[in-house]
Amino acid sequence: MTLSRVKGLAEFPDAKTTRGSKHLIELGEMSKQGHDCYLVYLIQRKDINIFSIAKDIDEEYYKNSIIAKKNGVKFIAFSCEVSKKGIDVIKQIKINEN
Repeated sequence: MTLSRVKGLAEFPDAKTTRGSKHLIELGEMSKQGHDCYLVYLIQRKDINIFSIAKDIDEEYYKNSIIAKKNGVKFIAFSCEVSKKGIDVIKQIKINEN
């Protein structure tokens, strides 16, 4: 992901994503069945300190993320440095729970 409308803040999604919502629902169902489920956000920017769901862009995705968390899905985010040689994970990023 690359969206950053506020300095230091990465957001997802940058457009409505029915596919993303579908994945959240599926992960939530798997988690309820006892599976360890993680959603990993890879932020392709190194100037980011915090991550948040862009609920103003896709409210349905936001609602499904809350349900998935309640069902036990774990959310983590990492900032990355992108170069011609590849993508390097730099650090884990705090997730804004709003």
